[in-house]
Amino acid sequence: MKKVLGLLGVAAACGLCCAVPVGVPLLGGLAASGMGWALGWEAAAVAALVGGVVLLVWARRRQASAARCAPKAASSAGCGCSNTGAAGKRGVA
Repeated sequence: MKKVLGLLGVAAACGLCCAVPVGVPLLGGLAASGMGWALGWEAAAVAALVGGVVLLVWARRRQASAARCAPKAASSAGCGCSNTGAAGKRGVA
């Protein structure tokens, strides 16, 4: 009985894992359709455009802040790990 329940649990997990990526766009489409009927299709299109621009700006700012943390050169990293000799000084090849 435990093996059957275990297999049933794995099958349910597989089904859920495959259903979520398919279901999310469907729910998004239903939400956009409902907004189109409630506000009018022009307003829904403007809202989608504004939402896309907001997501684009957010992604670019996030990418820019992640790129700012990296050191400009290996010698400015503070650990002495530049290509010119930290390994050679210690005799490490």
